[in-house]
Amino acid sequence: MSSSVFRYLLFAVALVASLGLRIFIVDPAYRTQRRLQQESPRALRSPGPVILGLTSLEHRLALADIVWLDIVQALGQKDQTLWRHLDRQAEIATDLDPRYFTIYHSLGVVLAVWGKLVDASDRILKKGEAALPERWELPVLLGYNAYFIHGDAGAASEYMRRAAMQPGAPRFIGALAGRMRSHKGSVEEGIEEGIVFLDALIPTLSGPAKVDAEERRTLLVSERILRQYDNACMSFRLLNGSTRIPLPKELYLMRWTEDPPFDLFGSAIDLDMQCIAHTEMMTVREFEAKQRVGKDSKN
Repeated sequence: MSSSVFRYLLFAVALVASLGLRIFIVDPAYRTQRRLQQESPRALRSPGPVILGLTSLEHRLALADIVWLDIVQALGQKDQTLWRHLDRQAEIATDLDPRYFTIYHSLGVVLAVWGKLVDASDRILKKGEAALPERWELPVLLGYNAYFIHGDAGAASEYMRRAAMQPGAPRFIGALAGRMRSHKGSVEEGIEEGIVFLDALIPTLSGPAKVDAEERRTLLVSERILRQYDNACMSFRLLNGSTRIPLPKELYLMRWTEDPPFDLFGSAIDLDMQCIAHTEMMTVREFEAKQRVGKDSKN
């Protein structure tokens, strides 16, 4: 067989294989939308990197780009029946190109926030974190899912801690990990656990990230002081049968509190009409912030 004939045959095989891949794996029109809805999640999984490697004829990256274009087109249709299809396409594209960051990141957001498929979002993000451990963005998104959707502040803090360890991570990530940890369990237990968590994390940080984490630790320790004034104010009102809010200095002088009426930054404590203490540095208390845990779980 001449070399030219061989090249033509090879081209024909490649063309047929590519067309077959396009029709049976990539093209969203190969199944009806109703059938897509009826498929189980397992049936919608990728055929796997081995099969895709064979069918791509060494053009993995090009085919991954084709699948990405299909994903973008599907998103533009705003069709709620396509979410499982997008989940599958993300698996296929990242089996073809395991370092395709854009797909991990984009589908991690889209599947959780708009598709309401948080388990699918977690799966693609964890796959991305394993393939791209240097990208801080992926554990941050896993942390978002854990905190706001799963309502698991402890797991969220671990994801954020991993993100804070990566080069280029925003300076606030470590501090955010500590604050999330303080929302695990009861208010009292959470504050103490957050302090211990930051004590272990701070020595691993440097520069502005370390400064932010140290500031968050100081805020958590200050929570102990403000809680004294919360409780002292309520006790004062119960004992005196009064609706009057005592002055923080008054509570301190009467020995209702152990610490002076300031947080550890030196900002004065103020009490609102519900006997909740705040300062200029602590406008949102941790028990108030904790209400955000799991807030997107039913949306």
